[in-house]
Amino acid sequence: MRSTGDHELLRLILRGDEVAWMTLFSRFGPLVERIARTNRSMGSYRGSEDDVRNVMAQVFERLRRDDFRALRSYAAWHEKNPAKGFIDWLTIVTVNVVRNYVASKLGAPNSDRTSLKQLVNTLAESVDGEGPVVLPHITTRETARRILEYARDHLPEDQLAALGAWLEGLSSAEIAVELELHDARTAERLVRAALARLRRQFADRG
Repeated sequence: MRSTGDHELLRLILRGDEVAWMTLFSRFGPLVERIARTNRSMGSYRGSEDDVRNVMAQVFERLRRDDFRALRSYAAWHEKNPAKGFIDWLTIVTVNVVRNYVASKLGAPNSDRTSLKQLVNTLAESVDGEGPVVLPHITTRETARRILEYARDHLPEDQLAALGAWLEGLSSAEIAVELELHDARTAERLVRAALARLRRQFADRG
């Protein structure tokens, strides 16, 4: 917070002034929402009003939690970074919340208590080797939706298209016809490459 008025607002909030807190929310809420809507870490969740607003709510919950503990830490941060202000600090807080939010979404268990990472690993293991790429029985409509939701931001178009067709239950030959590929082996290579790439993404995150 660079201006005297903003410093006073922060001081009032830390003293428990509810009107000052609501002023902070109305003043900086649009900024937090904009960061959530445009940050690349949000991936496909950027297009979801519910997810964007969930992030915004979590940011302000963090600021208020434990008697404004996070908000109180701004003063020490500003002393170490005198050239930067409250907006810079709030941006860092928001980006951290975004990352935690997306990680929690991706790590959330499926209806059968299986995480997305486990699902991707299982699918990747199922197509190891040189045989046909056969869709395992664990692949439900919910599973396919969650994997593709994540894959849209992490795969090239040809791999994403092949993986999507495979998750819909198409055979390698059918995928080749659907995507106008050279042959079924080309379709199989794309599916394997897509799953291997997603598996590496999760390994890197881990």
